[in-house]
Amino acid sequence: MEDNIELEKLKWMLKPKQLVNEDYSPYYGDVTKLNTERLLLDSCGKDVFDYLVNDFLDLLSTSVAVYELNGDYAYGIFSSGWCRLLDQSSRKLCDTDNNEEALQCGKWICHDSCWETAYKAIKTQTLVDADCEGGINLYAVPIYAFNKVVGCIICGYGNPPENLEVLKDLSETYKIELEDLIEVKEAYEPRPIFLIELAKRRIKMTAKMLGKMVELGIREQELEESKNQLNKAYMREEFYKDLFTHDMKNILQNFSMGLDLCESNMKQSENKEKCLNLLSIMKDQVLRGKQLVRNVRDLSAIEGSEMTLKEKEIFSILKNVIKRIKKAYQTRIARIKLNATETTYFCSVNQLIVDVFENLLINAIIHNENDEVIITVNLKKKIIEDQNYIKIEFIDNALGIREHRKKEIFERSITDLESRKRGGLGLFLVSKIMKIFGGKIWVENRVKNDPSQGSNFIILLPES
Repeated sequence: MEDNIELEKLKWMLKPKQLVNEDYSPYYGDVTKLNTERLLLDSCGKDVFDYLVNDFLDLLSTSVAVYELNGDYAYGIFSSGWCRLLDQSSRKLCDTDNNEEALQCGKWICHDSCWETAYKAIKTQTLVDADCEGGINLYAVPIYAFNKVVGCIICGYGNPPENLEVLKDLSETYKIELEDLIEVKEAYEPRPIFLIELAKRRIKMTAKMLGKMVELGIREQELEESKNQLNKAYMREEFYKDLFTHDMKNILQNFSMGLDLCESNMKQSENKEKCLNLLSIMKDQVLRGKQLVRNVRDLSAIEGSEMTLKEKEIFSILKNVIKRIKKAYQTRIARIKLNATETTYFCSVNQLIVDVFENLLINAIIHNENDEVIITVNLKKKIIEDQNYIKIEFIDNALGIREHRKKEIFERSITDLESRKRGGLGLFLVSKIMKIFGGKIWVENRVKNDPSQGSNFIILLPES
């Protein structure tokens, strides 16, 4: 007779099962939307959680939560009327529509009870079997990934209390009518001990599988990052190769033409002066080639390492650069005038500040078709939005830059080879260096509304 009663209690197991999340969503919404850590949530996702949790929750028909290490919800489900009623009732005690406030208010009894047990499992890194404030029990299992705890899965288990006094206490605590509480208690199909133990083993297995999912997700992310880094490195290599080939081809072509013309004119003694002019052109091309090699080297260094900055006096650096440029391009009629309101200007930079000055000056010379190259460099201190800057202007009488290209020459991607061919590697390098220095660069017309009269390249460097 007693055996028949026990067997009668297990009839529910013969009923067709359904997925645990099919019918129910809590009225207060989805608390996983508040998840900021997202390691478990993004590594597994709701579909994976549903699939794994269903393996043991259909044995218990209670509730399950998965917590991130910081306590954020990665997953939550209530499958029994008992757990649903107590959760909803204790949520209403919070007296707020804001879930974030409700989680912190201390009145959401079901949440607080679950998280307290899960937190203990996380901190002790062990299984925790504890009483639930809702009259059943809680089983919490820490989730490990790479031998470190990354979260916790916790499940309610056990039959609702039969004792009337206990039910009355729960009714008062949760503000639930006693009749309603008894009704959902009676509706719960009792679970025998062996079934609960089986479910616990499955919960532990689920925790291991979730940990493996996290490890897999991290490995995939690392692999994707490595792939992106390799792709960027390949793109940089191709970019530098193609750009170097393009610019060097132009330089060598000019050099070759100069040699051919020089050879032709040397056959006629009266063309000695022409030969000297051609030799000076070829010398300019050699200087361009040297600068190109240096620019490619510096660009590669910028891409491949962290750059350290220290305070330097840039006025003296600029004067030395101007002196070298005048000597290197002495065959060109170039007048470079330097104006400064003070004698010292200090900025946090590094050796690449030389490349900034050289490239802006050389750019003004090699793109200048006038008989006389005129460059004016102005330095002054300037305050912009309570920040002290050093403003340097490089004003030339070269061809100028059309309006639609003034931002383009600094902002195009390194993958846009055609843009870089038109804009020059030097300006691209200057733009990248200025970002390292926390500075700015832009170009204006020397004469307002008339780009044909030359350009004014302006840089701002934070004063130190």
